[in-house]
Amino acid sequence: MTGAIVSMHAADQVDILVNGEKVKTWNLTRDKWEFKSFEPLKFSLKKGDNIVEFMSQKGPETNPTDPRPLAIAVKNLRLTIGNAACELKR
Repeated sequence: MTGAIVSMHAADQVDILVNGEKVKTWNLTRDKWEFKSFEPLKFSLKKGDNIVEFMSQKGPETNPTDPRPLAIAVKNLRLTIGNAACELKR
């Protein structure tokens, strides 16, 4: 899986869980608000539906221009098996 991520916090740790099991923890730091591409993440999937979760260890916060409690944002997620792209559902 590849993509880009940004945290609402200047420093954060984000756990990546696949079907409830932690497969990686990323240490995120930033000095300005910008998405950064993350290293390709390899993990195994089971047959059928799978759930991939990104969980901030710092939790959500709000900002003056958006009252929603937010912790992280991801974009451009791409899941591949070999050279073949897979369909992602929200």
